[in-house]
Amino acid sequence: QGENRETTIIDGNQNGSVVTIESGEDSTAVLSGFTITNGLGLLGGGIYSDNSSPTLKNLIVTNNISTHEAGGISLRPPGAPIVENVLITGNHGAEVGGICIQSNAIVRNTRVIANTCDNNQSGGVSLFGGSASNPVEFYNVLIADNQIFDDGPTNVGGMLLAAGGVVNMVNVTITNNDGITKGGIRLQNGVELNMLNSIVSGNTGEEISVRPSDQESPGTPLNTLNVYYSNIEGGFVD
Repeated sequence: QGENRETTIIDGNQNGSVVTIESGEDSTAVLSGFTITNGLGLLGGGIYSDNSSPTLKNLIVTNNISTHEAGGISLRPPGAPIVENVLITGNHGAEVGGICIQSNAIVRNTRVIANTCDNNQSGGVSLFGGSASNPVEFYNVLIADNQIFDDGPTNVGGMLLAAGGVVNMVNVTITNNDGITKGGIRLQNGVELNMLNSIVSGNTGEEISVRPSDQESPGTPLNTLNVYYSNIEGGFVD
């Protein structure tokens, strides 16, 4: 527990991930009240969690670099981490700029802003996980001003949803992300996205794109998009 996330700083000195959580911790393991910065790691520059379910709250994760995966935070399976009131900004990753989620996470009251990545996934958020019984959930989240530098077939500026699973989004805004041709959200590999009271607008490239079924692997379920009381600028591209 840090005293104040603005002034209590954990500096990784570019020597691996700043924080590593990989001993099966549960939600009672709380990291709170810090700025996590200056990490240089393989999978998660700022925070790397594997086989654990920590609570990450009241944090600033900034100016971290990953040489393979997510610059800011990497949450690897299994586990059910909680991310609450976290600012993820100014991070850079080879595949994901802000946060990569491969577990059944809950993300609340969080901002993913101005992160960048080279190619392959997303500038802001990449998600591989969730199920009908344990969906990945986003509440009151802003994903904005993120950028990916390469226009590959799966690349997107804001948020990539892939590898199956169920994702619920409530009061989420995805705006001003730059993916060249896919700016907002990309769905592929049999994802179900349920969106309520949310905004996807002002992104460079398609606001929401769904990979056509004839481009998926044989036997992959259809991608499903359910939108309720939301504003999607220009609709979406299938």
